[in-house]
Amino acid sequence: MKNLSYFAEKFNLDKFGISASLLCAIHCAFMPLLLPLAAMLGLGFLWEPAFEIAMILLALAVGAISITSGYLNVHRNIYPYIFLVSGIAMIIATKLFFDHHFEPVLLPIGALLIVASHWFNYRLHQQYAVKSCAAH
Repeated sequence: MKNLSYFAEKFNLDKFGISASLLCAIHCAFMPLLLPLAAMLGLGFLWEPAFEIAMILLALAVGAISITSGYLNVHRNIYPYIFLVSGIAMIIATKLFFDHHFEPVLLPIGALLIVASHWFNYRLHQQYAVKSCAAH
């Protein structure tokens, strides 16, 4: 499990997860406005179902690695998992059960929940670092 921790800290997966999730929220919120422009620029693949599934799986993988590493090696706090699972569940539920008219509202909420999971995990890492330095 130490390799997982090293990887998560070396590449700062929380910052990557926050950035990727914010881009996802922007992508989802502005999709109706940008779709015609994206098609003209040859970026229509951004709205293909396969691309969206890949992005959801990437968000899940990055979140799971980062938050599991933080949980096991630093903070033992369940809240980052709750936010991550809630965000992924909202995105999947929106894709499976809601009309596409709801996507510009519900998908960004799911992405922002994933942002919250990474932010919370990052803050817990920072608190642990401060406590660790104060103990020495």
